[in-house]
Amino acid sequence: MDTLDAVDPNALAIYRACEHLLEALGPRRSRDLADIGVNRAWKRISVMLGAGELAPALPEATPATPTRISVRCLGATRVTVNGRPVDWPRRSRLVFMYLLAHRARPVMRDELIEAFWPGSSPEKGRNCLNVALSHLRRPLRDVLGDRAFVVFGCDAYHLADGLDLEVDWDEFHALKRAGDELMRADDFAAAAHSYRAAAAVYRGDLFADEPYECWISSLRLAMEGTLLRVLERLSECEARLEDPTACAATCRDLLERAPYREDIHRRLMRCYAALGQESRAVEHFRACERTLSRDLGTGPGEATRAVYEQLLPRLAAAN
Repeated sequence: MDTLDAVDPNALAIYRACEHLLEALGPRRSRDLADIGVNRAWKRISVMLGAGELAPALPEATPATPTRISVRCLGATRVTVNGRPVDWPRRSRLVFMYLLAHRARPVMRDELIEAFWPGSSPEKGRNCLNVALSHLRRPLRDVLGDRAFVVFGCDAYHLADGLDLEVDWDEFHALKRAGDELMRADDFAAAAHSYRAAAAVYRGDLFADEPYECWISSLRLAMEGTLLRVLERLSECEARLEDPTACAATCRDLLERAPYREDIHRRLMRCYAALGQESRAVEHFRACERTLSRDLGTGPGEATRAVYEQLLPRLAAAN
């Protein structure tokens, strides 16, 4: 029996029923045992229908149409399959988010249990994880068919190889790297274009709809740090391109997230001066001075004061 086309429809229906039953029993048995049980059931059905003693295990079916899984991590989490939203229970969604964030390596089962069911007994933790994974796989069965979505092996889980995953996190990092390469080549216009595109992809903080999950916090801080570098380099490109209007806007965006960056305060003051807005530059210096005094108990450094003092004669002349 080489293909599914040769399988008796009744046998295939029985196989599917066995598979669904074993999936429902998943919390009470390991996935490996479930797979063994499915294959044994398939062979037995094949023998019953005259397929022979050595009937192979059911081969993995390939979806009739390409399957694209799009994931938005930056901002509220959103997953779509071929454009159709996928709605998982919260715990299943969190397991997916964890596997996605750590997809460069297999994730040990105990690591997942500790992350989401800390303090539970090994048996209870495995049961809870199996239930979450069962709910995770279920909405994708119609699209993926018998293709695996989450793979288990050597006591660890990972997202299956070959999935057509489109993740905004990846797009953000790719655009940032492209901007860095262009900047090193002194192509500031093209670098600015890449950095702007990266900033546009950053619709919000990483997994913003899960603000209290501890394991996300360090990843979120790292992503925000990368965003700050994108905005910093974008403002530098815009300054080199002598575009003070765009540079000022980027500096303001950056200072909303990093209000103590004096180098960006200085760059913004210079932008205002280049636009002939000396009074606004002086006003910004004083606002910076108040912020540093109130929050850090200090004042602007010498370099920032030097920019301010350079502006005073121009302000007097303008008045």
